[in-house]
Amino acid sequence: AQGLLVVGDAAGQVKPTSGGGIYPGLVAAKIAGGVAAAAALEGDGSAQRLQEYDRIWRANLGRELEIGMRANRMLNRMSAKECDELVNYLAGRPGLIKTIEEHGDIDRPSHLMIKMLLHLDWDGLKLAGLLRYALG
Repeated sequence: AQGLLVVGDAAGQVKPTSGGGIYPGLVAAKIAGGVAAAAALEGDGSAQRLQEYDRIWRANLGRELEIGMRANRMLNRMSAKECDELVNYLAGRPGLIKTIEEHGDIDRPSHLMIKMLLHLDWDGLKLAGLLRYALG
């Protein structure tokens, strides 16, 4: 809207897996501050001018929030048995656990997911079956 930028929880910049919002809120606040300062110097607080903020924050955070939302949907659709299968699969692979410990990043889950793919074997096909929830 004209003259308005919203960040954090008010803007829906919340991690769907944990409900946390400090990291995305701080990233968005920094972006909003830069856009607001530039707009003020230009004397243009129009909604069109301020749309730059939306474009930049989504470019920085949107992918990770979308991945988190897919993970949230997946977990909410899984039965207790499927959750147990997933946990047992992950727990039975020491190399995978080590990768999670070394590369796990609650703010950038996609980075970890890429590294985890290297540790999947044929049983990973079972896991892929469970992940169908993430796409549907």
